[in-house]
Amino acid sequence: MRHGRSTFNAQGLYQGCCDQPELTERRRLDARLAAQALASAGIRFVVTRPLRRALDTAREILDEFRHERLPVPCRQTDDRLKEIDLAEWQGLRFDEVSSRYSEQYEIWRSNPHLLRMSTASGSTFPVLDLFERARLFWEDLLSDDTRKSVLIVAHGGTCSALISTALRIGPERFHTFQQSHAGISAIEFPSLPGRALLQTFNSVSHLWETLPKTKAGRTGLRLLLVAPAAGATLAASQLRRLLQLARTDCMISLHSPAGRETLKEMIAGADCSPLRTVLVIVPQQELRAALAGLLGMDELTAACFKLRPLSLTVIHYTGRGRPPVLQAVNLFDGAGDPAGLQCADEDRCCV
Repeated sequence: MRHGRSTFNAQGLYQGCCDQPELTERRRLDARLAAQALASAGIRFVVTRPLRRALDTAREILDEFRHERLPVPCRQTDDRLKEIDLAEWQGLRFDEVSSRYSEQYEIWRSNPHLLRMSTASGSTFPVLDLFERARLFWEDLLSDDTRKSVLIVAHGGTCSALISTALRIGPERFHTFQQSHAGISAIEFPSLPGRALLQTFNSVSHLWETLPKTKAGRTGLRLLLVAPAAGATLAASQLRRLLQLARTDCMISLHSPAGRETLKEMIAGADCSPLRTVLVIVPQQELRAALAGLLGMDELTAACFKLRPLSLTVIHYTGRGRPPVLQAVNLFDGAGDPAGLQCADEDRCCV
């Protein structure tokens, strides 16, 4: 889970490892709403980074557990969960960085794993360093049989690196995952060694939001992909419910050649156009293939997505020469209700 929105987020400033930003009062409420969503998840441990915005988010969650008289998990801190270290940019406005460090910024946007920054001791590759910390964190966590059902409260970049390394996705896709403030994701680690399953990604329904906000602005094309169960079709009532929830501009079915052609044309025309939201009915195997292509995975590795029939997967084609962004996986269940988070005792579950 990403921490709640901070004062630096509100001002449009890069934070990195700086400990100056703190949670806004409104976003403390978001942390408590997240606690309510996690009430039935069986959380036993909370691990966070000792920066104020992450630590205060974890404290609010634990306080809400106490208020609701729920079992209060043990809290630990781990320095490996610190945010990506963008030392030269900390405290600067986004537009200031893009103009003053234009060459670096273009590398950051296009090939984040190649970004290099000067430090007091020489230089570093911030994204590669972040991914290595995430890998070592998983290695230690998964070797401890006593820690199951763990809530990790961290930062946007750290959450992306944790999910990527768990699913064996490379650092070149660092910007593909969008992490909303107080958004919840869940990864299962079944007994089979080395295997991780993405149960939910970036759920925000507990924040009274239907869909994640578009981080890259209100331009381009946002696809809400829904796959019926194998061999089944969408009932009229299910379709109406999805259309009401998502407030889409139109609907396309990929079960017909005409629908596929229309979607191709929409994606091609997404560049700099006002945001359009389209509900896409897609066979489940094609949805999995689309995720595999977006994240550079082969078909076998793409089985890590535990796709639920009739839930929503959200992909934002931002245009402007930027790659598409994965905003959410498995939003809502077949009845149009928020998808619940459950952690089975026999498996490890990290939220």
